[in-house]
Amino acid sequence: MSETLAQGVEREQLLVVAPFGNDGKVLSRVLSSLPCDIEVWNREVDDPVTMVAWADVLLLTAEGLHHDAFKLFVARLSEEPSWSNPPVVIIGEDRHTAEVASRRLRQARPALPVIILLRPCVEIEIRSAVSAALESRRAQKLVRDELGRREAAEDRANFLYRELSHRVQNMFAIIKVIAIRTEAESQDSKQFRDAFGSRIEGLSAVYAALRAKDGTYADVRAVIDGAVGAILADRSDKARLQLSGPELYIGSDVASSLGLVLHELASNARKYGALSVESGRVDIRWHDEGEHAMLFWQEIDGPAVPPPQREGFGTRVIKQSMNSFAKGSTDYRLDPSGVVCTIRFPLRDL
Repeated sequence: MSETLAQGVEREQLLVVAPFGNDGKVLSRVLSSLPCDIEVWNREVDDPVTMVAWADVLLLTAEGLHHDAFKLFVARLSEEPSWSNPPVVIIGEDRHTAEVASRRLRQARPALPVIILLRPCVEIEIRSAVSAALESRRAQKLVRDELGRREAAEDRANFLYRELSHRVQNMFAIIKVIAIRTEAESQDSKQFRDAFGSRIEGLSAVYAALRAKDGTYADVRAVIDGAVGAILADRSDKARLQLSGPELYIGSDVASSLGLVLHELASNARKYGALSVESGRVDIRWHDEGEHAMLFWQEIDGPAVPPPQREGFGTRVIKQSMNSFAKGSTDYRLDPSGVVCTIRFPLRDL
């Protein structure tokens, strides 16, 4: 078998079936200028199965019409994919025998291109016939490639549809929980509208980060920018954020949960913590730990925050969201220097 076959290079493969005599050598010489790989099968070859399966174009001499390679090729045709009709060139001794072989081939594959030449024929006739067969095969491969692209596009569309359906269901579940819990902790309708609107705005910012990456994953930095940025009033506020970390990607569920946690952290920092005073700042850094990542939120130079008398919905979101929705975890504590939160979450493998 040729080196090209062994390496799997995409190139038309011509199998010459010449069981006897010097036909194989002569045809190899005649066809050597054509852009294809040529293999000659003769009676000394023990296993023709692999060679017949390999062939893009079959060239049958008169003796080859009565040999095993022809039978194997006919059997192969019934198993070919829809795009494939491997052309056949027959060099026969008489038209009747050649046409009988052609009919047998087309019974197995009605659209099969078959070219019949009768001896004696000149070299240019043989080269032209095989060249036309090779061109036909190239055109079939273009159809194969286009079908492959369409199938890949359909698979991608179906995947995105399933991902979108899952994400929408998850989003509605999150919004429902946010609405119920926000209402429970609100004193009046205005407080509810403000708190609920802020949380939905943060969630919307996270979905903007997802849309930037086809809706199935998001960059961690973009999630941070969206979730925290929705809380900050102006550029001077944003300047008090110190972000550092590599480019990492997370799935949609993780992005939603991480965005909610960061939004609550930023909201609390804006109301009571480091971002509530001009001297305060927030250090956000993250790093890759293989299948997971670690993100650290640390408030610096903010006012002392006393432990709350009761745990509100925002605090529960911070502590529980990563575990409930994203198979991650959160360690949240109030240090004398400010809030410190460590978040662990799974990464998306691209």
